Amino acid sequence: MMIKIIEKNKLFFGLYFISFMGVFLLNIHEPLLGATLYFGAHRSAFFDFFFSYWTLLGEAYPYVLVILFFLFSLKDEQNATKVAIAGLCVMIFTGVLKEFFDFPRPALYLESAGLNIHFAFVPGVEINTGFTSFPSGHTASAFALWALTAFQFPQNQKVQFALFSTAFLVGLSRVYLTQHFPQDALFGSAIGVVIAVLIEYYLSKKSLYA
Repeated sequence: MMIKIIEKNKLFFGLYFISFMGVFLLNIHEPLLGATLYFGAHRSAFFDFFFSYWTLLGEAYPYVLVILFFLFSLKDEQNATKVAIAGLCVMIFTGVLKEFFDFPRPALYLESAGLNIHFAFVPGVEINTGFTSFPSGHTASAFALWALTAFQFPQNQKVQFALFSTAFLVGLSRVYLTQHFPQDALFGSAIGVVIAVLIEYYLSKKSLYA
């Protein structure tokens, strides 16, 4: 049934594979601070505003809204439960991995390299510091939530495209806002997708993928 999940959601997984490989190859080609320094030198008022709010779609609030949507709009307790479990799994796994890898946030890395003095941070954004950069919890959360939601509409390509784009832009926002390095978002996305697939595999009605 796991293969059928991928087959029925070809658009979502196709877009994810292309974006994953693209970011992976760019991250190999560029040094650790490549994307961070690029965004720092190419700020705009529009993207500062846009990403400051879009990044919230990787937090807990969207989980509550999606759970309420499944419960009250679709009368679907099963999918509401899956979303709640996904949020819990993301919180546990990313928390454990952050402690294990103990990797510095971009702001701390910039400071240690003496590059923070002239670096342009996004105005009004509280920059996270410390050693909790890898992986990106927001990105894992976004991909777990929006992938799992997309799986419930396998025939609707517009929904699949919109939900993939939502998750992808959350990951991009974490790099743009100088909260994470690209590899943090990249592997955060993989964690989120794996969690979504496993939950869908074990908790879905088998008839959905018969």
